[in-house]
Amino acid sequence: MPSSSQVPQSSDLQGLNLVNDLTEPSKSPTPTSNHVAQEARAGLVSLSQDDTLTSGHGGHPTESIWDNESSQSTEEDLPMRELTDLTAHRAVINEKLESLTSAANQISELKARINHVEESLSHSAELSAVLLSLIDSFEEQLSSNLGLVNDVNAGIKGTARVVENLLAHIANRRDHGHSG
Repeated sequence: MPSSSQVPQSSDLQGLNLVNDLTEPSKSPTPTSNHVAQEARAGLVSLSQDDTLTSGHGGHPTESIWDNESSQSTEEDLPMRELTDLTAHRAVINEKLESLTSAANQISELKARINHVEESLSHSAELSAVLLSLIDSFEEQLSSNLGLVNDVNAGIKGTARVVENLLAHIANRRDHGHSG
């Protein structure tokens, strides 16, 4: 009885048919064999990219059995490159942080100035209110004084008429006295 290693298995036969389909382009494959051929191509591609086919350092994809030794030295340099990148990122972050701190300080100064201006405006508003009330009072006094001036002016005019009438009366008496 032949051993199982000598008897072709059905999966082996499918693989042989698949290889024949892939290597004989003149043969027109049936839809089923075409589908199997596509799966086989995909399988070969995935085998070449398989992470489990590695050479000893924990299954990293960069250490596949098809890679040469120069990639392993790159793998060993990776922590240093990452550290350099992190240091560069940290420097950028520190610059941004300093910039933000400076901006925050400027904002605080602006807030203090705004508060000072608000206080000044508040005092100015109070002073303006006092000045407006003084102006109103002054206007009232001016209008009352103007009324007094008008009254005095009318009194002067009345007195002037009385004086004119008196002078006219005196002049009439003289004229009558000389003629009589």
